[in-house]
Amino acid sequence: MPDRAVESFAGVGNPFSLRRLQSGERIVDVGSGAGFDSFIAAGQVTDSQTRLAIVAATVSVSPGGQSVLTDFNGNFSVNVRTGTYTVTAKASGYSSGSQTVTVNGGQKTNLVFRLVGVTASGSLNGSVTDSLSGNPTVGATVTLSDGMVRVTDLNGSFSYAIVLTGSYTLTVSAVGYVTQSQIVTVKTGKTTNVQISLARS
Repeated sequence: MPDRAVESFAGVGNPFSLRRLQSGERIVDVGSGAGFDSFIAAGQVTDSQTRLAIVAATVSVSPGGQSVLTDFNGNFSVNVRTGTYTVTAKASGYSSGSQTVTVNGGQKTNLVFRLVGVTASGSLNGSVTDSLSGNPTVGATVTLSDGMVRVTDLNGSFSYAIVLTGSYTLTVSAVGYVTQSQIVTVKTGKTTNVQISLARS
């Protein structure tokens, strides 16, 4: 058997580990159901702000439970069968990130994770008023698209002390008023201030 054919063998076992084949001998593959259907999901994990590689980030695959660490370039690769998986990247000092990916036969699937550092944060303050009177709207519900919720105080004010850097949809609702949404951007080390006037319904 040519060396080239031996080197390209991709089955789950290595029949040549026991001894080398002699001239005229043959191997019968009875099949194990697991050969030749393993493909590669690969990618890179970087810092969302600096775009620098994150070394030793943990990348896990579910279902399957495989887990690998990124190298010095933030790269990783994991062998999986064809199918749909959730791939999660985690690293110390960063919020985790997950992606759903479908791996097809004969293809290499590439993923890019840009993790947000937990230190990459700012704050968000604001006030809610009645659009006609200008008076504070007390008890209004203020919701960020990441799930954090605040309720305005007696001055119609609300505050998020720590918000990860990025853009969010801010939604404000109150009894007797039309719900209003707007995009807010939080920058690292900065305080974003917003003023929202609600119209009566």
